[in-house]
Amino acid sequence: MKHILFTLFLSIIICDAHAQIVTIPDVNFKNVLLNDPSINTNADTEIQVSEAQVTLDLFFYYEAIIDFTGLEAFVNLQSLTIEGELATTIDLSANLSLTNLSIVVTPIEILDLSNNTQLQTLELVANELSALDLSANMQLGYIYFFNNPVTDLNLGTNTALEELIVSSNVILPTIDVSGNTSLTKIEVVNNAMTSFDVSNNLNLEILRTYGNNLLELDVSNNLMLKELNTMFNQISSLDLSANIHLDWFNARNNQLETLDARNGNNDLFVNFNVLNNPNLDCILVDDPTAPYLLSWSVDQDTLFGSTTQNCQPLVLDDNEVLSQYYYPNPVQKTLFIESTNPLVELYVYSSSGAILIKQTSSQPKLLYQIDLSSLTTGVYYLKTVTTSSSGIKKIVKY
Repeated sequence: MKHILFTLFLSIIICDAHAQIVTIPDVNFKNVLLNDPSINTNADTEIQVSEAQVTLDLFFYYEAIIDFTGLEAFVNLQSLTIEGELATTIDLSANLSLTNLSIVVTPIEILDLSNNTQLQTLELVANELSALDLSANMQLGYIYFFNNPVTDLNLGTNTALEELIVSSNVILPTIDVSGNTSLTKIEVVNNAMTSFDVSNNLNLEILRTYGNNLLELDVSNNLMLKELNTMFNQISSLDLSANIHLDWFNARNNQLETLDARNGNNDLFVNFNVLNNPNLDCILVDDPTAPYLLSWSVDQDTLFGSTTQNCQPLVLDDNEVLSQYYYPNPVQKTLFIESTNPLVELYVYSSSGAILIKQTSSQPKLLYQIDLSSLTTGVYYLKTVTTSSSGIKKIVKY
């Protein structure tokens, strides 16, 4: 009888010992854990449940892991980083304490985060996710979602969101951020988006929407905006007059026809770029004679004006300009003009369109010179009148 009781007792101990070991089928997954002394604290050949329960952070980097079975034992895990693994599914339903999750260059196709209600930061890069449900993750403050084949991203319940970066998701036509009023940074780039509404995002400071197919962008409600990068879109009109804190702006390679930059603080711009907008004849600015306009990147024949009336472009005869040679430009004192057609009149205009210098000649000339030494440093426009036509050229005075 004593022998039977002893055998039974021994069996219970053995079973209990086996019950305390985490089942980890994937050899690579198990080896990473065993080789980490902060996890495998007793340096044996198994991971005990007790060891898993006290582990708060896990990091896997190109370990050829296919199966993450066993991860469910890490019930107090707070941070999980997986990069370059081979798994197509990951079960996180038991990791209720997870606050930071990063899965990069790992071909997961389905990700259920409905139990991870404590999640605060989420980074998903170069996966195979065609859908993502974040409705249960109401504490999310940061999302970085890059290169996944999604067609829709619903952020309606993520009201704590402060930073949103969504990039290179090729078939994402728009994202509704109307309920994410805490956002201070939005970067939605290279997504082939055709529309994007930020009118409710009053705390927005950084907005990057470059590389999409946007036809319009209204930032009139974004009074805290400091940076706007919307290059490589199809936008025809932009109004920056309400963005008094804006100091970095790039809208190159759009279809701009009108641009109002009169925000009262044009001198704060450290970057202003609207190159390759061939239909943008004139930009409305605070002071069209200000020397800081020389540092702005604009197309050669774009004018500056302070009102819509004096921002009307002068008529430009491209053929006439091509038949003339201006030098030096930039110029300090004397500007020379050589023309294949005889010159009869010269006009120098300010950026606002005011005539500053006028010269006429009773004897038409093929070579003309004009003294600009009386002008201050800035951008000016020279109109030349020949016996057959006229043309306009931008001149920089230093």
